[in-house]
Amino acid sequence: MGTKPDDSLQQLMLFNLLRLEALSNAENGTEEAELNTHGIAAKEAYAKAILNAGKERLKEAKRNLLVVTPPSNIKVEISGDQARAALARIKASNDEAFTLAARGLESISDDEAIDMIEELIELGAISLKDIT
Repeated sequence: MGTKPDDSLQQLMLFNLLRLEALSNAENGTEEAELNTHGIAAKEAYAKAILNAGKERLKEAKRNLLVVTPPSNIKVEISGDQARAALARIKASNDEAFTLAARGLESISDDEAIDMIEELIELGAISLKDIT
């Protein structure tokens, strides 16, 4: 089992901090310029670790994406009255999957009623048999 990107990042940070502390405590007269060089190297390693962790998270997110099929632009051959009747039956069923109560179905045009039926079919919420 591998480690999470965050774990390796934490390990790298700890390693670099310990390395810098050892350098600063060294009795061999390490100069400030050398410490700066090691500090810059540690900072670059940290930035690289963050970038790699981000890339791993992005790869994981891409692996978990759902494939969504585009709408099929279904066209049904029904009248506005038939569409309204189907919408009224759906509304009367009180099915929690639908939120038609606030849509003011009695005041929509024939085209709007038919469009709603087509969208419900495209979404898989109803089938053609539900409107006939």
